[in-house]
Amino acid sequence: MSNPLILTDELTGADAIQIPALPRPTLKELRSKYAWIRKKGQIEADTSPIEAVTLRLGTVLCPNEEWIHGRQYEYRRASVTGRFGYQQLAWLVRRQDKYPAFKALLDMISIDGTGITVVHHDGRRAFPYLTKARTRWCLRWIWVGEILDRSNRLALSDR
Repeated sequence: MSNPLILTDELTGADAIQIPALPRPTLKELRSKYAWIRKKGQIEADTSPIEAVTLRLGTVLCPNEEWIHGRQYEYRRASVTGRFGYQQLAWLVRRQDKYPAFKALLDMISIDGTGITVVHHDGRRAFPYLTKARTRWCLRWIWVGEILDRSNRLALSDR
């Protein structure tokens, strides 16, 4: 499978969200917010964009698949460029009320920021994602290896 990415039509046209240039987080910044990264934790990789971008959403599920295992998800997304990281997802959470079309997706999807992977002190790996917390988007972390289903989207740049 050369390029498994399928772009979805959510948040396009007038609903497109422009995100400014944002620096990648440091390990110290992440550790100050997420205690589970602390002891001997690390940033395994961060290829997230640092320039201004437009949010696109996509999936790596084939049309006939309802879900795939985390290892397959990791393999398929590896060839996808422009994957958002922590800084873009945190920016979206802080400004979610400015984007009604983005808020309208709250009950339908979760949004993965697989451009960064951090390592827990026990060796487990995680990436950030956006999910519903009552009536708002919130940023959480999910362990690499979890199942991907039809409701997951990859957050991607337009570059």
